[in-house]
Amino acid sequence: MATTARLPGIQFDVVPVPTCPTLVRMDIAVFVGFAASGPIDLPVAVESVADFEDIFGDDLPLVADAGPNQPVYAYLPSAVRAFFRNFGLRCWVVRVTGAGAASDTFPIPNLSVLESGAVTPAVLTARSPGSWADDLNAGIALRAQALVVNGFTATAFPSLLGADAYSVGLALQVPGQVSTGDLLRLTFPDSGNVLWLFVDSMAAGAGNLATATGATSYWEPALSPPASPSVQALPLCELITMDLFAQSGAGDIRTLTGLGFAPAHLRYIGRLPDDATLYAMGAMSGLAQDASHPRFPLAGPVSGTYFLPIGAGAVPEFAAAPLPSGDAIVRNGLASFGSDVFLDPALADTTAIDLMREADYIRYQSPEPRLLHGIHAALAVDEAAIIAAPDAVQRGWFPIADTPLASPPPSSPLAHPEWWHFLDCRQAEPTPTGIPRNGQFEPCGLGTIDAPQLTLVPPEGGRYELVWTPLSGAVDYLEEAVDPQFLIAGVIYTGSSGKVIMYGRPAGDYYYRLRRQVGSQSSDYSNGRGIRIQSASGWQATDAAQYQNQPLLDVHGGLLRMCAARGDMFAVLALPGHYRERDAMAHAAQLQTALRQAEQTAFSFGGIYHPWLTGREENDLSEIRSNPPDGAACGIMAMRSLTRGPWIAPANEPLHGVVALTPPISRDYWQALQDAQINLVRQEPQGFLWLSASTLSGDPDLELINVRRLMSFLRKTVLKAGVDYVFEPNSDSFRRGVQRGMEKVLDMLFLRGAFAGRTSGDAYQVVADTRVNTAATIARGQFFVEIKVAPSVPMRYLTVRLVQTADRTFVTEGA
Repeated sequence: MATTARLPGIQFDVVPVPTCPTLVRMDIAVFVGFAASGPIDLPVAVESVADFEDIFGDDLPLVADAGPNQPVYAYLPSAVRAFFRNFGLRCWVVRVTGAGAASDTFPIPNLSVLESGAVTPAVLTARSPGSWADDLNAGIALRAQALVVNGFTATAFPSLLGADAYSVGLALQVPGQVSTGDLLRLTFPDSGNVLWLFVDSMAAGAGNLATATGATSYWEPALSPPASPSVQALPLCELITMDLFAQSGAGDIRTLTGLGFAPAHLRYIGRLPDDATLYAMGAMSGLAQDASHPRFPLAGPVSGTYFLPIGAGAVPEFAAAPLPSGDAIVRNGLASFGSDVFLDPALADTTAIDLMREADYIRYQSPEPRLLHGIHAALAVDEAAIIAAPDAVQRGWFPIADTPLASPPPSSPLAHPEWWHFLDCRQAEPTPTGIPRNGQFEPCGLGTIDAPQLTLVPPEGGRYELVWTPLSGAVDYLEEAVDPQFLIAGVIYTGSSGKVIMYGRPAGDYYYRLRRQVGSQSSDYSNGRGIRIQSASGWQATDAAQYQNQPLLDVHGGLLRMCAARGDMFAVLALPGHYRERDAMAHAAQLQTALRQAEQTAFSFGGIYHPWLTGREENDLSEIRSNPPDGAACGIMAMRSLTRGPWIAPANEPLHGVVALTPPISRDYWQALQDAQINLVRQEPQGFLWLSASTLSGDPDLELINVRRLMSFLRKTVLKAGVDYVFEPNSDSFRRGVQRGMEKVLDMLFLRGAFAGRTSGDAYQVVADTRVNTAATIARGQFFVEIKVAPSVPMRYLTVRLVQTADRTFVTEGA
């Protein structure tokens, strides 16, 4: 047998470096609250403020405050901004509403639906419910691509509409230029008739020849089809696609190109997804992908019908949504504020022990499975570790009637030149007042320009109209002021339409007047009109003196139960902005009695943060606003978890973007608030920060947030590892391997400071031998691992038990 002698030298064998186990993330937050747009009760992941605003919109004004003309905003957008401002990286957002949420509808100019040979106007809807789309305009434009026709046949021409089938021979420029679902426009030069033909099938011929056949068609004009099947001249053929435009009141235009008109088309407009459909998808492609970022504001009807762009051209014609009926807050689904907005009705009173089982039944096993509502929708987010419901601290609201505002006094006549009442000597005879001669206005003695009459149409759906009679050739100037004397007035409209629609005005008094100008001459001002907008939505927030805290107690109790049932989430709880020191301590005491005795362990899964934080919002640096502290608290908790680990207390970190606290907390109450386990924001020389990190638990071992989050982290870690043990034989070697694997992870955490003790033996213990795995448990198909740890603050062991049964893995905690 031949052998090869080794050459002299040194050979290096590269041993791969053992990989460090990846730690589960404990920085992912869930925010539940009110938003202008977006899917309802469906968690959506966002990784920046821009992502959030693209899906859920900007600030949402809800109602007027009890104070002077101050709107109350939804707190969810501010909480998300505070989270990212304080270095959070990723969060999930759940938009919640009550009953009555409705989407705006948009009739699209020059787009029709073809049904049973007849056409009716086509209507699209806003991508999600709410009043956010009130200022949208929509329109379409066509793209036409000329095709070469070498043949045209039809089975039979009926007396009125369509035919059984048409076939068009085409010489294509490239293969696949025309495919199933495309729309062809065939124009017949000899008669001027137009045939709209939807392609049902394509048959390839020699070379680049192909035949398009379709049985769905429409003749334009509909009552004038060709008189016989003999067509002397071949029609002109165009491949038609559509661009859809949506323009906001601010002038921002978003476009989707290359849309089709038939259900078989890959970019069929009817499949343009709404938010509920889009964000329930897994992987997105095609039209859904294009509509997702930036988020297109309109959705298709998903009707499976055919559309026709009769009358459309290369330039879009925009049409606004119909004037909606009902207050904005009603169409946002927020007319009624209570705990039912945040809690799933089937889980509102479910104990922490039974909650996960009941939730799984509703989602997967009930006769009619459904999504969970409110905060319980967060149960679908496995990676979530923090949760907050910023809008739970709203005080509630009630409808108010707009008080009529008296019209302003007549404006003083404008200063005119002395000769403006006299005839021009070049004019042979006087013209009637305001009527041009030969298309040109000329000054005349009897031709002074009359002041127009201004009419105000009462508000409806958050809008009101200013109407007057226009004059051909004249330019009208509409002025707006906030004082009846028009001392500070601005021109808000210039034109000759005779109508202006106003919407989105903040609460306050507004006055309007109009003047008309012809050439260099101007009329006097019209009569003035005034309107008082008490609230943009016609609703007002409940005064602090009448505030009832039962809804907040219910939501906080629901959050604690849910986090305890999950075992790996922490609830960040905020209090209303008007709560003083005694109110905050009373709420903590009431919350202690809200849960049943068997649920007392749930108090370690949440902490209260107070007072509110005052600062500027990134989207409007001109306004200083106060908001609940839970967004910033979640950001600090996420940042601390990322940089140092969840076992480090989320405190002593300066908050970003904070300039003051509301209300100011007296130093005399600091100790009392800390004893009540309320995490107080304090102003220190290094900035605004929390110097405590307490849960609501009365158990000294679980009083600190970092201990609770360490236990939740271990729970996630062992559950992740337990998946690998499902089909392993329960042998001695297997149990020793599990023990070594767990010890390796815990040793790494010990080196990072997660546990107390000078040695690993003092810090943790892993037990997987016959002490916990007896012959009886092995016979039942069960496998137990006990992990005892000494967190860096408590000086006693806390136990986490991993139990592997024949059908599932679960974790329990014990002393």
